[in-house]
Amino acid sequence: MYLHKEVEHTPQQNLGISFHKSVEKKILETNKVDIGNTKLIFNKPECEKKVYVPYNELITLSAVFDCLDGDTLYEWKTGATSAFEYANKLQIPFYFFVLKQLSLPVKRAFLVHWDFDTKKSSFVHVVNSKKKIADGENLVQTLGPEIYEHFNNLGIL
Repeated sequence: MYLHKEVEHTPQQNLGISFHKSVEKKILETNKVDIGNTKLIFNKPECEKKVYVPYNELITLSAVFDCLDGDTLYEWKTGATSAFEYANKLQIPFYFFVLKQLSLPVKRAFLVHWDFDTKKSSFVHVVNSKKKIADGENLVQTLGPEIYEHFNNLGIL
């Protein structure tokens, strides 16, 4: 869904969506999941946790965490992009910033990647830090007003 409208997904996106759903189902049924050689055990998992955080008079932050379990965030990834590459993008710093706004003390994130072609998993551990949170806040401060202006010009807001 984009701007509250259904969109068509590519076959690759459908594979990723199916993967997400199967991982979530397994976690909710058993509190554990095996993704290739990566074996994870959960305590009180909250899968597909959606949150909204008022940021300022123009912006409300929105995030959907694949799985939040105590002080650990999990993100499931598929496709050609590696877990390491995902770890160097701004999604996790943004999530750390949102979690701080919610006063949720998350210490780390694990990006768990499944490669459908090689049938192998990999994961990257990202430690939460003041720097990561600042990177997430900078993303919001830099792009937030531009996104608001764009949507406003389109008449969406």
